[in-house]
Amino acid sequence: MKFWSKLGILQKILFIGIIITAVASFMVVPTMKSKNEKFVTLYSELSLKEAGEITKNLKELSIPYKITDGGTKILVPELQVYESRLNLASKGIPKGGTVGYEIFDKNNLGTTAFVEEINYKRALEGELVRTIQSIEEVSSVRVHLVTPKERLFKEDQKSPSASVVLRLKSPLSESQIKGIAHLIASSVEGLEAQNVTILDYSGELLHGGVGSEADNIAILSSNQLETKRDVERYLAQKAQSLLEKAVGYSNVIVKVNADINFTNIVETNEKYDPEGQVVRSEEKRSGGQSGEKSSVTNYEITKSVQQVINRAGTINRLSVSALINGTYDLVEENGKKSYKYTPRSETDLMKFQSLVKNAVGYTLTRGDSIEVTSVPFGAPVIDTQKPEKEGIPILVIIQPLITPIVTGIVIIVVLMFLIRLLGSMPATAGRPISNRPAAAGQTATNTQTSAGRSTESTQGEEKTDFNKLKEDFSKTVAENPNMLAGVIKRLLK
Repeated sequence: MKFWSKLGILQKILFIGIIITAVASFMVVPTMKSKNEKFVTLYSELSLKEAGEITKNLKELSIPYKITDGGTKILVPELQVYESRLNLASKGIPKGGTVGYEIFDKNNLGTTAFVEEINYKRALEGELVRTIQSIEEVSSVRVHLVTPKERLFKEDQKSPSASVVLRLKSPLSESQIKGIAHLIASSVEGLEAQNVTILDYSGELLHGGVGSEADNIAILSSNQLETKRDVERYLAQKAQSLLEKAVGYSNVIVKVNADINFTNIVETNEKYDPEGQVVRSEEKRSGGQSGEKSSVTNYEITKSVQQVINRAGTINRLSVSALINGTYDLVEENGKKSYKYTPRSETDLMKFQSLVKNAVGYTLTRGDSIEVTSVPFGAPVIDTQKPEKEGIPILVIIQPLITPIVTGIVIIVVLMFLIRLLGSMPATAGRPISNRPAAAGQTATNTQTSAGRSTESTQGEEKTDFNKLKEDFSKTVAENPNMLAGVIKRLLK
């Protein structure tokens, strides 16, 4: 309080202003930081139960979070996402919304055989869900197993079956669908892949077993179509990547149509060569008394047997179309800039056609056709704006730290300036003017009265309230305007 009593009115007001400014600055900095802080996904597609459990633990860890997508997605600050996942993983969160073999971690006395069987089925379904959900294209999955009870007679025994419903992020290939079916079949005793039914969330049948002839035909047709697409995609990519080296990226479009033979043909040819006779056996006979003689000669004709097998998947014919962008030259006419299109020359197109032939394996006897055409893809956009300087990537990393550091430096500088200003101000600036020597013309009585008032003011200064302080400040400013003007000038500087 002695320090406070020594300060004048202006010094006290400035001191209070410094404290308010500092407190306000430290309150604004965290707010600015929270507004600029980037939030990223911690977990998505959660159940409400899982989301509630995760938010509860985040509150305990004092980690800020946001909830979006109706409570199914939780966001946390980017710098804390990995720490949050590690902390939650150490507590076994999230569990994926399914129950696995951990259901048997607790031994419950008095559990019946029926309950044990149900728990085993739940655990097996949960473990299959977790395994299938680890596939990148799968978002969520449900698995239902049917395991019939054992019967006394074999003819009465029914085979187990399974049904799977998938929510997909992107389409699965035929091999991936088969892999899921065989995974489930291999995990359940007695279950065969043909008894596994797989659907997506739209109800489309992805795998219906391979038991019926109709299913076999459908799967075969799907495999053939997938093979055709793979061949066309592979050949088009080879040709396009080769042309892009010459004309630039996004200046080429190549499409391939492949006529593929999916028929297995087995031919057996037998050829006989009449000129290639070989004596196989000869038999001679001679008569008795008559002296007759006879002979029988057997010949073997040369025969060749040839078996020809035409494997499925051979290419009957290829049709390739390639579109190549021309060139654009920037010209200026009447003060306006524009691009002038120039198509590729015939010589260039012939060279490009030769490159495509070599890339796709062109065969003349097969009747393959290659067409290369130059067409305009659209002129580039003329950029009239000045190019901006590229930012330094490291600023993006340290940006969250710059704001509080700079703000803290500014606050420290302002505080040091104001403290220095307070120290240089006269202590009498805020005291009543009556403490000064009496002006000419004033009576001794007024001087004594003023001195008495000054003494009373000094003794009761600690008990002065804000209104009294305000009145004294107003009176001082009215009597000494030049002093206030000087203080304001120094603050502005």
